[in-house]
Amino acid sequence: MGAWIDFTNHVHIAKQTSQNGVLKYVRYEEITPELIEEITNNSRIRWVQIDENLPDRAYREIDRILERRSDLYFRIFGIGTYGNETFDLSVLRQMPHLTKIRLDGHLTENKEAVAPEYLCELPNIKGLHLTLFDRLDYRFVKDLAPDLEELTLYADTMGKNVQFDCDWLSGFKKLHTLFLGKKAKKNIESTRRINSLKSLSLSGIKVEDFSFLKELDLESFALLWCGSSNLATLGELVSLRKLELWRIMKLDNLDFISSLVNLETIKLQDLKHIRTLPDISRLKRLTDIQISNVPIQLETLDESVRRMVHS
Repeated sequence: MGAWIDFTNHVHIAKQTSQNGVLKYVRYEEITPELIEEITNNSRIRWVQIDENLPDRAYREIDRILERRSDLYFRIFGIGTYGNETFDLSVLRQMPHLTKIRLDGHLTENKEAVAPEYLCELPNIKGLHLTLFDRLDYRFVKDLAPDLEELTLYADTMGKNVQFDCDWLSGFKKLHTLFLGKKAKKNIESTRRINSLKSLSLSGIKVEDFSFLKELDLESFALLWCGSSNLATLGELVSLRKLELWRIMKLDNLDFISSLVNLETIKLQDLKHIRTLPDISRLKRLTDIQISNVPIQLETLDESVRRMVHS
């Protein structure tokens, strides 16, 4: 029997091979050398995923994929959506080539659906992505493998008292990519001590003054779903090569961008009060301007600028 694969950006491993519309599933017993070779040679694939507990053999088979593609994330999703079912992360010890893991779930009805504390026992983890709605306790982050390089922590919850402190992250000396969302914001200014940080994204986190970030040599910065209206201090981040601003509802001025002389890419999305671009004459390295749902009249821009715009 052939294996169905969604070759857009992921491979879904399941108990049975099947196809439901655009959704395609590969039976774990059909992870053949030929299939692994296909995955190895397909750069579009970014992760391998499951949404149910599988037999131990399945994890060993998935590890064979990760042995060839160390850049892939192993994603476990749908956590907490199947009543009282829990995901036992102890099976991950059977995956010595696992270096990046992503956990996505909704824990409102079952707070015990997963125990991410077990991740602290995995010494090779370099990338971690956590989107666990209604998870309150993130103290385990302090004890993750010291060589962590990428971290996404989206602490969204209906409750209060999320236990997370940005100060814990200064101990990760190789952390270069950080995404913080919602209530993962205590002591946000302490991120300035993550000397290795090159990419920072903040979603749903309001910051009044960004000047603390000038102590870093950031190359990429993204601000999403934010209530801030004055971003003037971002103009001090002159090392930036990429800037992304998305759904900042009160933002009506982009003049600070004129100071970011090393920018190569600007991405603007869902900014309803932005009607014109700032002066970008000093941005000699700028080659790419992406605009989506922003009321800028492109015909009013200089021809040299219009050539850089993608909308």
